[in-house]
Amino acid sequence: MFPFFNRISRKFLWLTLLCLMFTASVDAHLLGASHAECVALFGEPESCHASDLPPAAEACAFRKGRWGTIIHFWDRRAHCITSVKLDGTELTQAEIQATLSGFGEGQSWVKDARGEIWRSDQQMVASIKGNTISIFSAEFYTAAVLRQAFH
Repeated sequence: MFPFFNRISRKFLWLTLLCLMFTASVDAHLLGASHAECVALFGEPESCHASDLPPAAEACAFRKGRWGTIIHFWDRRAHCITSVKLDGTELTQAEIQATLSGFGEGQSWVKDARGEIWRSDQQMVASIKGNTISIFSAEFYTAAVLRQAFH
């Protein structure tokens, strides 16, 4: 009855699906991204300063919608990404799952005996606390834990 509407609806549906797929792949590839690549995704940072999370050298704070994101750079690459809900409410299961799926690249996530959440290929680890979720590269996480143990 409304062929024009059907064409627009199908195009909108495909565009929406492509955007969702692109968003998930952007998340997964954000670890290891350069400062310039992070700026291209989030816009200019609100601030950059010396990182308080060694071995990272620099941390930059970004704001996008109702989320704040701090990205810690080690060897000039993003190795820790922390996102916080700016309204202070706790993360929902849906938000946690969406974030883990976005960084999952088809891998599952498994909680170990220490309560750490590791991607099944052991390339990333996640930490969830209240309204904050952090994703670390495995090499950064290991370096940070070892540094903390010996200092």
